[in-house]
Amino acid sequence: MKNEADVCTIIRNSLVSGFKVPDPSGAFQSTSQRCFDGIGAIEKEDGLHFVCWEAKYLKSMSAFPFSKIEPHQNYYLNEYNKCIGVISYVILGVNVGRGDQRMYVFEWNDFMGELYKNRFSIHKDKLEKLPYNEVHKGTFNFDNIITKSDLEKIYGNMDLVLKGYIEKNKPLETGLTNILKEQ
Repeated sequence: MKNEADVCTIIRNSLVSGFKVPDPSGAFQSTSQRCFDGIGAIEKEDGLHFVCWEAKYLKSMSAFPFSKIEPHQNYYLNEYNKCIGVISYVILGVNVGRGDQRMYVFEWNDFMGELYKNRFSIHKDKLEKLPYNEVHKGTFNFDNIITKSDLEKIYGNMDLVLKGYIEKNKPLETGLTNILKEQ
């Protein structure tokens, strides 16, 4: 796995009827946006579910900033996730080392959208503790899906973490306000 294109191929091959939405090219490159990287289906207890997915790639184990996701990708993943039987995923491929390729599958929903909106970042030491799926022979199983509860096992109460993160990172109104707060 050398780049995001490789991650997309692995994801496509791991889904039932996986399809990578082609990237815009030529004159369309500057005028059209893809809603996400691809679609497919996943087998669950109650049957096949439609999947929308966006792929991201890290060439080594490092922090994963949610800012890597584009606004239109967040929008469409959240909107389609509202449909019955549709699941939205952001799938992070990480090349940890030779023979150690991981797929971190985030269930994308309103909560993950809030993390995105506030430019939350999962630091390397936290990412290493999250459940992942190993890549073998160019595919992986969707055994470990990261949800809010998985993040809470690492961070604690995510609502409080996010609230603190927002407070810490909100911009100050003026330079004068900043000076007054420091005194």
